Amino acid sequence: MWGADVASGVVFGPLGEPISALVHARCENGSLHISDLSESEFSEEPGVTAGNYHGIDYSMFYMDIRENAKLRTSTYLANYGEQGDSP
Repeated sequence: MWGADVASGVVFGPLGEPISALVHARCENGSLHISDLSESEFSEEPGVTAGNYHGIDYSMFYMDIRENAKLRTSTYLANYGEQGDSP
């Protein structure tokens, strides 16, 4: 990868509220399959082509990723304490 690591010509507005239970996901043969969003607001997002939502995967699963980070952090602190005395 190369080039500047900054947005160019893009105006970022405020984020909308998370949409609960919009995406349903399952693992199948080592791949993640999600519900069809072609009739949703995500179908017009940049990076979405022919049902490939990889360009917005963090957006779709942001709240899940955030909750997972909280769970991992609290579990680590419960096991090893604030000082980080890991094995």
